Amino acid sequence: MGSGTEDLGESWFVGYAFTINSLIGAGILNIPWGYSQSGVLFGLIVQFVVALISMMLSYQTMQGWCRAETIARYREKGLKAETVPLSTILFDKPHNAFNNSQENQNLIDSTDVPTGISTRKFDFYEIIKLTLGKRMAFIFNIFLFIHILSSLVSYTSIFGTSLVSNISLFGLETCNIYDYDDYINECRYKYWIYVAIFACIMLTLCFFRFREQKWWQILMCSFRLIVFSIIIITTCIAIATNSELEDDGENNADPKIFDISAFENIVPVIFLANLFQNNLPTTTNFVRDKKKNVPLINNAALLTVISIFTCLGIISSYGIEDVEKMITLNWRDYSAGGDPNDKPWWCYAISYIVIILPALDIASAFPIICSNLCDNLLSVKYGYKKASELTQSVITKYNLVMASIPLVIGFFFNDLSIILEVAGTANVVDNAIFIPLFCLAAEKIIKEKTEFDFRYNYLISIIILIISALVFVAIFVFMIAHYI
Repeated sequence: MGSGTEDLGESWFVGYAFTINSLIGAGILNIPWGYSQSGVLFGLIVQFVVALISMMLSYQTMQGWCRAETIARYREKGLKAETVPLSTILFDKPHNAFNNSQENQNLIDSTDVPTGISTRKFDFYEIIKLTLGKRMAFIFNIFLFIHILSSLVSYTSIFGTSLVSNISLFGLETCNIYDYDDYINECRYKYWIYVAIFACIMLTLCFFRFREQKWWQILMCSFRLIVFSIIIITTCIAIATNSELEDDGENNADPKIFDISAFENIVPVIFLANLFQNNLPTTTNFVRDKKKNVPLINNAALLTVISIFTCLGIISSYGIEDVEKMITLNWRDYSAGGDPNDKPWWCYAISYIVIILPALDIASAFPIICSNLCDNLLSVKYGYKKASELTQSVITKYNLVMASIPLVIGFFFNDLSIILEVAGTANVVDNAIFIPLFCLAAEKIIKEKTEFDFRYNYLISIIILIISALVFVAIFVFMIAHYI
């Protein structure tokens, strides 16, 4: 949906900042807790497998994007490609997308076939519609809606939980909402006030054009990297000095090594945190020279987050005895291993930075993820062919509606682990299942190679599909067994 001009585009770093902000959101705050439940070795195995899958999916996304451009150019000349049935993809059957008339062949021969990503933007809904058909695109949007809605609810929860735990409201004491068993409690009322503040901020941002948030997004990207650098460094110091984060006791962390019974606590979150490909069309829409910069943004973002996620999971397991569901809460009473009643000013500074900045970071991730959902929903009516008819007024209305739903849900529901399990499960489908499918379908329609093709694409795609399908079923079964 939408298009841009290369000469007015932004540098690759702006796209990198937007992509990082869409990646380092709710999921990463829950990863250390997932490691503490499932074990360090199991967490590392899952992270390694998902990182490989994410890398493959990134290049398959760019393959599909390139070929979608070619299919669109054919359509603009009156040559419609037949979409590919699932059975043809799964059993690697031949597919004839065009009839073999001389007129069609002349149109094909006269069409410039791009090998890299062009200026035009294609949301996932459009790519799937062009390659797999309208029905599959509709199914994709259902899973995307569940995935993103759950993610936005988690952002709402993180903002309220982070601030209520460390910022006194009207002189009242701070509190940790996860310490209360009853739903209605004194902490809940404070949480509601912060969620109401968050809702006002997010709904206001809906009136701004996506690109107008550039400096805000760059600033928040810097804050993210600062916060997780502090978390990693202070935890490493605690391990090296055999001390606790919040008191003068010894480090008694005793991490699990391998516990598959906690499958649903780690796998959905790692999938959610590592699979970002459906955001790429949105976060790179205004970047100039997409052919060069989209792969650069993808690779830089992937390397950044995998490094952070892995370090965070390992060191938190060995440096923190009781890992909170939201890792930043472990810095609520940070004392650097000293007496909590006599700690220096810089301990307070670190505590406030680690607790408060992620809440502000969430305020930058929310509009990005919400825009991605709106882009795919708007593509149902508008798409690349009617992009000129799409007004800012329509975009704003969609954003307001889509932002309001998770804000209302997050007002009443705040259990981060459950929310992220739902988001991660849906994310397995809309990224790890749909990307290999539309990549293989696009390859059967457009035989010409792109810059992002790699050997054994069919075999790798089938392996990813099998792993993803098994993971989806396993998560679903584990969740039912755990909560019912």
